[in-house]
Amino acid sequence: MKKIPTLIKNVLNKTLALFLVAIRHLPRFAQNEYRQYLYIEKQLSQIKLNKISSILPSFLLNKPSIRDSLLRNSTYRVIDPVNMTHDDAEFIKRNSIFIEYIEANKLPLTGENLNDIPAYQEKDNYDRTFQLQTIKNRFIKAICPRTGVTLHSDRSLLPEAGGSVFYRFIGQEHPFYLAVGRAGMGYIKTFLYMPDVQTIILLGDNDWAWLGRWEIDQFRAYLISDYKKIFGYLTNQTIPGIYALLDQYHFAHHIWNTLTGLSKIATKEYGDLIDSLLITNEPMGPIDQLFPEFEKNQYLRLSNSEIVDFVLEKNLFVIRPGGTIVTDEIMDRIYRVAIDNTVPYYLKDAQDFRAKHWPILWATIRTGNRSWHMQAEGIANIANKFKKIYPNFALVVDGYAIPYGEDIINNKVTNVIANEEVVAQKIRDLLDVSIEVRFFVGKPIFQSVIYSRFIDVYLAHHGSIQHKIAWLSNKPGLVHSNKKVLSGIGGTKRYYAAFTSTKSEVLPHYLDPEIMTDISGATEEGDSRWDFALSHYDFDDQHAFDNLLKIVLLSDRKTV
Repeated sequence: MKKIPTLIKNVLNKTLALFLVAIRHLPRFAQNEYRQYLYIEKQLSQIKLNKISSILPSFLLNKPSIRDSLLRNSTYRVIDPVNMTHDDAEFIKRNSIFIEYIEANKLPLTGENLNDIPAYQEKDNYDRTFQLQTIKNRFIKAICPRTGVTLHSDRSLLPEAGGSVFYRFIGQEHPFYLAVGRAGMGYIKTFLYMPDVQTIILLGDNDWAWLGRWEIDQFRAYLISDYKKIFGYLTNQTIPGIYALLDQYHFAHHIWNTLTGLSKIATKEYGDLIDSLLITNEPMGPIDQLFPEFEKNQYLRLSNSEIVDFVLEKNLFVIRPGGTIVTDEIMDRIYRVAIDNTVPYYLKDAQDFRAKHWPILWATIRTGNRSWHMQAEGIANIANKFKKIYPNFALVVDGYAIPYGEDIINNKVTNVIANEEVVAQKIRDLLDVSIEVRFFVGKPIFQSVIYSRFIDVYLAHHGSIQHKIAWLSNKPGLVHSNKKVLSGIGGTKRYYAAFTSTKSEVLPHYLDPEIMTDISGATEEGDSRWDFALSHYDFDDQHAFDNLLKIVLLSDRKTV
């Protein structure tokens, strides 16, 4: 009999929940709900945090609904100090914000001895020394945009795995946040967010520092939905542990931006300062095998879904070490780990393959956006032409490789592999039967890593699939894409990772955009700004063959 009141209570609670969810879309209720969101934010935006509360039940505080509400009701001012409007100038004057203080946040901040911090020279002028300074200090610095005072913060808020980290600073009258992120930039300072005036002030170029309001909406939804945990984290008087965050899932960014950053701190000096490496993704192999310099208890692994709450609950201060220059030393580490995690057959086969064949062409296949329309026919034609000139010619075909640790393949990846297999089979059907070929479509990434060291030249789509073979092999190659990409997004190709991500003198050659015919049919992606660069394309494969032949003729290796 005692269970009946509990049963009735549960039924009433579920009925109430369903009723509230059903009426939340009514204008009056929706506005009241939005006001409650703002009330939660206001409590978290106090200089001194004393208490926090909300009349909204937890089941109404879900991030998607909060984001929708913010999208309908909130607006932001985004200020680019380099391209300010007259209205922006008047706004910052009214709100006692000073551009010189904003600009100071772009530079390495003074106040400690920088002589013992290695000057890692990268091919841009963006400050990344703050990452090492933060590890040494156990706090991050920022200049208050209103007072010019140098402030410290040891509170890091991570709304989602892979997203920007927001560091909370206590200004003169209001808190503000420093956002740090952008994998492709090596995790640098991107903008300041000032909640009291709902203003974002960029610390970099508009094309990467500001990716749209979704990032701020997501951050605010995180603050509101998890306000109790965040309040507890922000008011925790215990000095937080400092953790190096390694949460990049994409294999190319993992190599280019995460492992390059990790290489900077893989020393006893920094190893002693870091409490742990916080690892959610290891697409190129176990971090403890790639970088065994740390203590065994410093490799802490969590899932992407666990990381957000873990930072708050365990009182962590996180910083992503980042970089943008892929070195031979990093690629050697990857190669050794690939060999250690692959059966010996593949290394022996790759060595035999190399011993029997010259030249060996590595050709990539890609389906979906920005793909070569007739790639199967083109690759087969090029290979057959090489075979007529070089009897010992061989081919390697590379496609989607399964990253380390990706045991469960989702439907999207399954479809990508299936579509690439169709292309691969067509290449098989069109190839001269005497051509020896290796296919790496839907195979573990370690297999393609091993064979990459034994090729002579490559033909690749623009993008990460080109970066992989260029970084791994350090061999010359030819890149194809649509007109826009080949002409240079933004008017130049000089900032492409194909050129900026390595110190190697062996750089790729991009085909002439004039030989390309763009083909419609690209699918819109999340960031619509880039849709214009996703067109499919086609071209006469004779152009590719002629260029590849020139590269082979200049090769150091002339025979098997």
